[in-house]
Amino acid sequence: MSVTLGHPSAGDPAAPEIVVSAPPVVAVVGVVPERPRWHAWRTAFLISLPALLVVYVWLAATGIHGAVEYRQPAAAPAVDTPEPNGAALYMQNCARCHGERGAGNGFASLFLDPPARRFGEERFQLGTTTPNAVPTDDDLIYVVRHGIPGTAMPAFDQLSDAERRAIVSHVRLLAHCGLFAKLFKRAEQDGDADVAEVAATVVKQLTPGPPLEIPKGLPPPTPESIARGQQIFAKNCATCHGPKGAGDGPQVKDMKNDNGRPTRPRDLARGVFKGGDEPDRVYARIALGMPGTPMPASLSALKPNEIGDLVNFVLSLCQRADSVARQGTAPRAVE
Repeated sequence: MSVTLGHPSAGDPAAPEIVVSAPPVVAVVGVVPERPRWHAWRTAFLISLPALLVVYVWLAATGIHGAVEYRQPAAAPAVDTPEPNGAALYMQNCARCHGERGAGNGFASLFLDPPARRFGEERFQLGTTTPNAVPTDDDLIYVVRHGIPGTAMPAFDQLSDAERRAIVSHVRLLAHCGLFAKLFKRAEQDGDADVAEVAATVVKQLTPGPPLEIPKGLPPPTPESIARGQQIFAKNCATCHGPKGAGDGPQVKDMKNDNGRPTRPRDLARGVFKGGDEPDRVYARIALGMPGTPMPASLSALKPNEIGDLVNFVLSLCQRADSVARQGTAPRAVE
């Protein structure tokens, strides 16, 4: 193939004609130029790279696990929790009724009937010890936790056991102070005010005695036991509580507590018991009475099985009342 680059000028016929020859072009169909071999190795490496990484991680983890000893994490150091402040808890939960010093003169006590207890000046009523019925810490904790049904004393079940115990400890302190002030004032009036002697008397009067032992094997609440309890109730309790336990006995009139406030027996059919409705606590109230009230102790007058029968009868009164309320029928008399 030749290419003519120029033509001779018309005025110069002797000028030469320049012709350039090009190599022939050969067309090859279906043939791809060969790629360098290192491209194939790079492709294979990129494909196998994830697998290589997995193997590397596994080998590294195995080596570290074998070289490093595993140890349990050290336990966190114990943190000493401060003891609850009984005085502060008392002010938050109790002072509004019982007063800052336990004298029963809190601002809310003016609206309560009966008013809040005056610690030390008035006796605790719900102890389970003999012979003085002074409550143990557990007795007082029970009262703080459950309250006193039928009164304005609420249940403080939102407090922890440690907080209730701290409150009880402070209440004991207030009771000692209140009783000391009461006895010392009386001793001054008698002209025999000896601080040490009064303090010793306070400790003696407020120290709990041995816990009441409730015998095992008391009568179960069978119809026979309830019938025996009804007979014991009619003989020993009906003059105050009434023949059906409604609190309407003939001696109710002019009945007063030791502090001079009028009172009346509990309507047992309502099932509202100040000391709790568990059989053992009802047993304790019948056996030990309620100090500071006309409710006497029966421990010396009745045998344990007789008290057990009486407990079964008393609890049957409220159970039958509940049955009447649910069914709308009259209770069947216990023969």
